[in-house]
Amino acid sequence: MKKTILILALSLTFGFAHGQIKEIKMFGSTINVIGPNGVKTGSYILQNNDEKLLGYNSQYFLLQRMRSLLVMNNKGFQYATKAISLANGNEFVKVTEKSIWIKNGPMMYYYDFNGSKLSNFRE
Repeated sequence: MKKTILILALSLTFGFAHGQIKEIKMFGSTINVIGPNGVKTGSYILQNNDEKLLGYNSQYFLLQRMRSLLVMNNKGFQYATKAISLANGNEFVKVTEKSIWIKNGPMMYYYDFNGSKLSNFRE
């Protein structure tokens, strides 16, 4: 039983380490995702001038596509199926390990990485 728990814990730790982002490197219009071991884990090619990199944390990087914010994983694929609107005065502020911050006038809104607004959340 102890051996099974140890193997499970090690496999979860090993899997978590490969899902992380150490840094993002831009080469022209290509976003390269570098993992904790210094090896490229994924990439994304910006489609046109309407797309740009907004920021990243250890799990996700954020793209702005026209008036939408997209959450991308460490492989360069879209993680959330729901985009966050940057229309009607919404502005991206920053990304933390727990949330995405969007400001609209004096109000600050917090979103999770699935694109859902978090209620009663402060960081």
